[in-house]
Amino acid sequence: MSDSIKEFDKVLADLETIKEQGRFIPDCSTKKGYEASKNYVLKVTTPARTALNNAHKSAKAFYLEGGRNVDSKKKTLMSELEEAQRPHQDAYKAVDEERKRIKEEKEARIQRGFDELKGYIEKAINQDSKTIESIIDCCSDFDPDPEIYGKEVNSIIELHTNTMGSLTDAYSQALQFEEMKRQQDELARRQAEIDAREREAKERQDAEDREVEAAKLRESMRVQAEQAAAEEVDRLKREAKECERRRVEQEKQARIFAEDAKIEAKRLAEEEAALAVENEKRRQAEEDERVKAEAEARAADRKHRGAINRQAMGCLIQGGLSESEAKLAVKLISASEVAHVQINY
Repeated sequence: MSDSIKEFDKVLADLETIKEQGRFIPDCSTKKGYEASKNYVLKVTTPARTALNNAHKSAKAFYLEGGRNVDSKKKTLMSELEEAQRPHQDAYKAVDEERKRIKEEKEARIQRGFDELKGYIEKAINQDSKTIESIIDCCSDFDPDPEIYGKEVNSIIELHTNTMGSLTDAYSQALQFEEMKRQQDELARRQAEIDAREREAKERQDAEDREVEAAKLRESMRVQAEQAAAEEVDRLKREAKECERRRVEQEKQARIFAEDAKIEAKRLAEEEAALAVENEKRRQAEEDERVKAEAEARAADRKHRGAINRQAMGCLIQGGLSESEAKLAVKLISASEVAHVQINY
């Protein structure tokens, strides 16, 4: 065994004693158990682990060649130390976490109390007296329990007192506003009654005035109606005479129009007959022109297709086919008898 390994054994000569000291069931739910486990880690295993780390560093510095053995020994011993301290460390850390959770929960509960009191003021803004009264009832039931608020109990009591004062002031102001509004409504109601009576008196006077004016208007309309009736009789007589004159004139014009219509109908019939002959000539000429154009187009197409076919034959002959073979191939292709092959004209 090298001197470096002996250093480890020397540092942890009392390893079994250290392990023996930790052979008790961790119970950190009590103060005594909590302190026992924490002291075992801080005062027993931690100093031993520190000494082991120092011996490890020293051995590696002087014996690089034996580093692997040192690391292995250190790993084995460190594992045993960690295994010995783990249940104690886990136990008191669990208690620490629980204490932290209880503390945070208590702080949150305290904050909810402050937020609740502040919320009463916000709820009372622009509300009527009945609503504010119900808010005051809720606020008065608020309990600043010292068991909950602890050292903040004075602050919560002060906030509760101030909140009640503010709500009471808001309640008084709401009552004053509602009373003032009631008085204003009463004044408005009375004024409306006065205005209504004045309107009724004025409407009666206006009705009487309108009746007088209506009587005058009816008399005037009667006189005007009699005059209009007389004028209408004269007008109807004049119109009847004029209608008779127009009737005679219209009969005369109708006879003249009938003669003119016969002459115009004959002329139009002659023009239509001539136009029909002319149209037939034009249609026949257009038909002859169309037949001629189609014939020329067919001839041009045959000439074009022949030129394309001759070019294709030339390419096939250049490719090694005889003239007859090339001619037959082009004929079959142009007739669409060769699958997947065509000539683009």
